[in-house]
Order: sequence, then C-alpha cells, then structure tokens
Amino acid sequence: MKNDSLQQLTSKIKISRRDINKYINVLILIFLLAQVAFSQQKSLMLKNQTAEYSSFIVQRNMLDEQLWDSFLLVKKANSGDPVAQHVLGLRYLLGQDFSADTVKAAYWINKAAEKNVFSAQYNYGILLNNGWGVGWNPFEAFRNFKKAAMQGLTDAEYVYGLFHTDNLVVPRNYSEAYHWIKIAADSGYSPAKEILNEFEKRGIIARIKTQSIESKSATVQGSMIATPTNSQPTIHPIFIDFTPDSLPSSDNETLFKEAMAYGGEQTKNIIDSSTFYYSESLFNFKTIQAIEDAGKAGSPEALTMLGRMYEQGIGLKADSVAAGFYYLQAMRFDSHHAPTLLWDIIQKPGYFSRLKEQIDAGDPPAEVVWAGLVEFGFDHQLTEVQAFTLLENGAERNFPAAITQLGICYYSGRWVKQDKLIAINLLQRAERLGNRDAQIRLYAIELKDNQDTNKVDEYFNLLQQAVRDGSVLAEAIIGYGYENGRGVRQNKPEAIKYYRKAANRGSQIAYNSLVRLYDEIRPKDLEFQIQE
Repeated sequence: MKNDSLQQLTSKIKISRRDINKYINVLILIFLLAQVAFSQQKSLMLKNQTAEYSSFIVQRNMLDEQLWDSFLLVKKANSGDPVAQHVLGLRYLLGQDFSADTVKAAYWINKAAEKNVFSAQYNYGILLNNGWGVGWNPFEAFRNFKKAAMQGLTDAEYVYGLFHTDNLVVPRNYSEAYHWIKIAADSGYSPAKEILNEFEKRGIIARIKTQSIESKSATVQGSMIATPTNSQPTIHPIFIDFTPDSLPSSDNETLFKEAMAYGGEQTKNIIDSSTFYYSESLFNFKTIQAIEDAGKAGSPEALTMLGRMYEQGIGLKADSVAAGFYYLQAMRFDSHHAPTLLWDIIQKPGYFSRLKEQIDAGDPPAEVVWAGLVEFGFDHQLTEVQAFTLLENGAERNFPAAITQLGICYYSGRWVKQDKLIAINLLQRAERLGNRDAQIRLYAIELKDNQDTNKVDEYFNLLQQAVRDGSVLAEAIIGYGYENGRGVRQNKPEAIKYYRKAANRGSQIAYNSLVRLYDEIRPKDLEFQIQE
C-alpha cells in the first residue's frame, strides 16, 4: 500500500508554521473586535470547525490549521496510536480533510481493530462484509462483529445477532440471534426492534420460548471510545427457513403491505407501505393497475396479492380459478405465502369440478392451473403427460402464460426432452404477445449466453429496469451479472447484495447462489461449518 504524501504535506505545513507569527497579531485583533473565543483544542472527531458567517466578523482561513491537524493525525497514526489510526481511517472513508480512499480507510481502521478498538472492529467488519477497500470476507467480518458485540457495542450486537439468522456464515440459531438482537433492542436501537417484531410475526419468539431454549448470558463491558457512526448496517436477515412456524402470517394486510413494498416503482409511488392503514377502500383503479403491472413483471408479492383479491373478491370479481392461477404464478417465483393459500383454496368443495368445467369449455387459464397443480405435486389426478398436453392446448390457443410455461419446460427438460432452441422460440412468441415474464426470461438467457458485449450491456440495463418494476428473477440475474462481469464490471460484493435482496423475498435460486459464494471461501473453523 502506498504511503501518504507526507513529504508534500510536510512542506505545506512548514510554510504555514513560518507564517504563524505573522498571523498572531491579526488573530488577536480579530478576537478583540469580534469578542469571539476560538477554541484552541485540536479535536480528533469529525467536526465542522468553521464559525457561522457574520458580517461583523472577519472570517478566519482554516486551511493552515486543517493541514496542521491532518499532519499531526497522520503522525500519531504512524506512531501506533490506535485512536488516531481509527479516526484517520474514517476520514479517508468519508473524504474528510483527505481524498476519499476506501483502501487506505480499510488499512487504518484494521490497524485500530487489531489493537482492540472495538468501534474500529465494528467498522472494519462493515468494510469486510461489503468488500469496501478490502476483499469481501463475511467470515472475518463475523469475527470482528463478535469482538465488538462482546464489548457491548449496540450496533455490533444487532449485526452479530443477524448473522445467526441466514445459515450462511454460521449455522442458523434463532435463540442466539434473539438473545443478541434483544440486547440491542433493549438499548433503544430501532433496527433491532423492527427485527424482533418480524420474529414475533413469524412465530420465532414463541418457538424459542416453547422449546425452553435459554441463551447464555453475556457480560457487556464498557467502551474505549464512543461509537463512531450512526449509519445503518447493510446486513439483513434472510428468512429462507420455510417451516410452518417461521413463515409470516398471510392476512390481507400483510399481503397488501408486501405487494406495495416489493411491487417496484409503480406501487411505491402510490402508497407508503410502512405508514398506511389497511382498508379495502385502498383498492382503487390506480392501485389495482399497479399491482397487476408488478405481477406481470414477476413480483411474487404482487402475484400473491392478486390471488387473494380474486379469491375474496377484493377490488375484483371473485374467481377461484383465477386465484389459483395467480397463486401458481407466485409460486414460480418462490412466494412465501402462495403454497399455503393455494392448498387452502383447492381443498374447498367443488374446486376441481369448476376447473374441469372450464377446461372442457376450452379455457386456457384453467388448463395452466391444472398443469401447475400437477407440476407442484398438489394434485395426482392427471399424469405428467396429460399436464403437458394441457399446456400445449393453451399454447395452441395463443394464451401467453401457457406458451411461456411450455417454453420453460423445454428449457429445463421438465416433462419433455430438453431443447433450448424450441424453448427460446416459444418464449419469443409469448413476448410478441406481450408476456413480460417471457421477455425477462429471454433477457436473462441473453445476458448469460450472448457473446456480443454491446448486446449484453443492453440486456443488463433492461434487467435493471425489470428490477425497478418488481421482478425478483431479474434481481437474481443482476446478481449473476455482477458476479461474472456480464453487462457490468465484475463486483462480487454487489452480486452478494442483489442475491441477498432476492433471497430475502424467497428466491431459492438467489439463496443457492449465496451459499455457493460463501462456501467458496468458507474457513475450516468448526464454528463456520453448516450441515445441510
């Protein structure tokens, strides 16, 4: 790592020190005239030292003082002062009196962390976990967060707890996660309180209490220096554990809130999902149109909400077959809620009778529904061959969803011999009929396979727009692009960010990608070994 340009800085400092005597008399005069006492302390904290402007005060040139302050800070850091090393790292990180440089920031913050400055350990953990100025290493980040948490740093307690939720760095342990997050919440830390509310919704806290798992007590020690930052951590839990007692409730308010939160720009611009009060009066034309658009783009949350709307006749005419259609579409994007909701609806008396009547009448959506029920193992009245035939019938009637699903079958080799050329032709046909799902899948295929750099860049941009429209598939594929340098410069931490976002929404593809990336650098330490 290159040293700071101390020689140039020193030369400037020498000049300013020669001029100090010249400025003393002027400064005394300014002091007497303005009757303002300027502080003589040189603070290592990041403060704005400029006095408020007044037409009666001759403004002081702070450049010389800042240069001298910076010189002393670098000198102290080089001499091994851990506090100075940490503050110097923060200044490089924030571009405060130094040119912003994440590599130098990581270097100096790590120096302080190695000397047990626990706020530096926390900050270095953030840099490691995001790959800022240092190689991405969530395992080393975990070690640093743990050290800071053991010393009672609230932010670190929260983050350390989160690491026990996603089964990526260490084995999932909700009891340990709850223990540390609750300590942070009891200290008044708002993000920790929000996670505990999510734990409550998913029944995790009840499970911990029922199983009588008591967390080990932790002794919280005092701190060497104050927490240096109030910025929110970029780490969030992944609730990929689909056991019944880990799933959020599927009440209408929860489904609607999620649809608004993850429906892309079109839903976020209508309602703030964090502040609204749920009411069926919210389902006006504009809201319904926004949810439908998000569903077309591949938002599992919007598709699930559409299923519920058709199931209960909320803003739309009640139609159990249409409800089943949307629940199945949501399941294709790994919706948390859709499997249970679909199972409940097909158990109602007369459901399959209505489904058969509509199929006999040549209704393509009903054909796609029954084929989907066979595909996901919800029904065994039909064979796989019969289910495939239903998709073919729907495709012959130019129903875009049937054509798209038929294309997916050929692409994956499900129910038919794999043939990617036929698959692409089918997806292109569905795209021409206006099917957004088929369009996004084609973008994904092109991003992975196209050898024309300009085309790959174009598809990456189109997928980014799909992400803004709510597509969870596009979110995962953008992660793939960053991981492999397809359409964008390779950036593994950015890939992790997109994979994590998609996994948070239930995407198994994204979660599997995360597991693969973590396993590639997993240390052999016992605490990091995860049993499937």
